[in-house]
Amino acid sequence: HQSYKDHAKIVNAIVSNDELAASEAALEHITVGGNGFTEFVSTLPETLIETHEAAYPAPTVTSLPAARR
Repeated sequence: HQSYKDHAKIVNAIVSNDELAASEAALEHITVGGNGFTEFVSTLPETLIETHEAAYPAPTVTSLPAARR
C-alpha cells in the first residue's frame, strides 16, 4: 500500500536524522495522499459527512456489550 511506503520513508528519514528528507517525504505524502483522500471523501454519502452525530451516533445501552452495561 502506498501510504505505508510513504510513512516508512518518512520514519526512515527521521531515524537517519535527515530533516530535509523527512520534510520532503512528509510534504509529498500529504500532497499526493491528500488528493486521494479528498477523492475518497467525495464518494461518501452526504448523510455520513453532514454532521458529527450522523457519522458517530451515540451508542445505546442495547448496543453495548453486556459487560459494559
